[in-house]
Amino acid sequence: MRTAHSWSLIGLVVTAGALVAVSGCQYQWGPVAHPQIHSLAVGTFANDTRESTATAGLRGKIAEALSKEPGIALAQPDTADAIVQGRVMTVSQHQLARAKLRNDADVRDDADAYQTSLYRLEVVVEYEVRIPGYAKPFIEKRLVTGQADMGNWPDQQIMRASALTLALADAATQIVAAVTEAW
Repeated sequence: MRTAHSWSLIGLVVTAGALVAVSGCQYQWGPVAHPQIHSLAVGTFANDTRESTATAGLRGKIAEALSKEPGIALAQPDTADAIVQGRVMTVSQHQLARAKLRNDADVRDDADAYQTSLYRLEVVVEYEVRIPGYAKPFIEKRLVTGQADMGNWPDQQIMRASALTLALADAATQIVAAVTEAW
């Protein structure tokens, strides 16, 4: 049989648990963007590379990533609460994996037997976010590196263009995530 003391102890524990659960860490559902920034524009991006399509591709991918972000509207620079801008610093391609591509009977030495079969394309982008009318940037200059892998196909230029698009999309996703979660 339970006493009045044990019932009050159980009630106290249940009440304390409910208070902890309700107060918690004040988690919220919904967008995590800055409460004063409701629209964002894609500004200018300089191109320090030989890839002529890099800046246009990056701007398009940032706009696409912004359109998927809840709580932030894509706007023109003259009407936006903030503007993301920067520069494409480097586009580089590195060997990622080698594979044995020839039979032992067909090779003259071991160097001929193995060839690069997978490459990684990396795009380094520097960006900042400015609020029109303020001298100090909302988000100081930061770097992101977008990556994409590509195989060894007969037409490497098509594969490289596709990998560049994927690497720019990766960089744009990182930029939008940092902008919406930076504050």
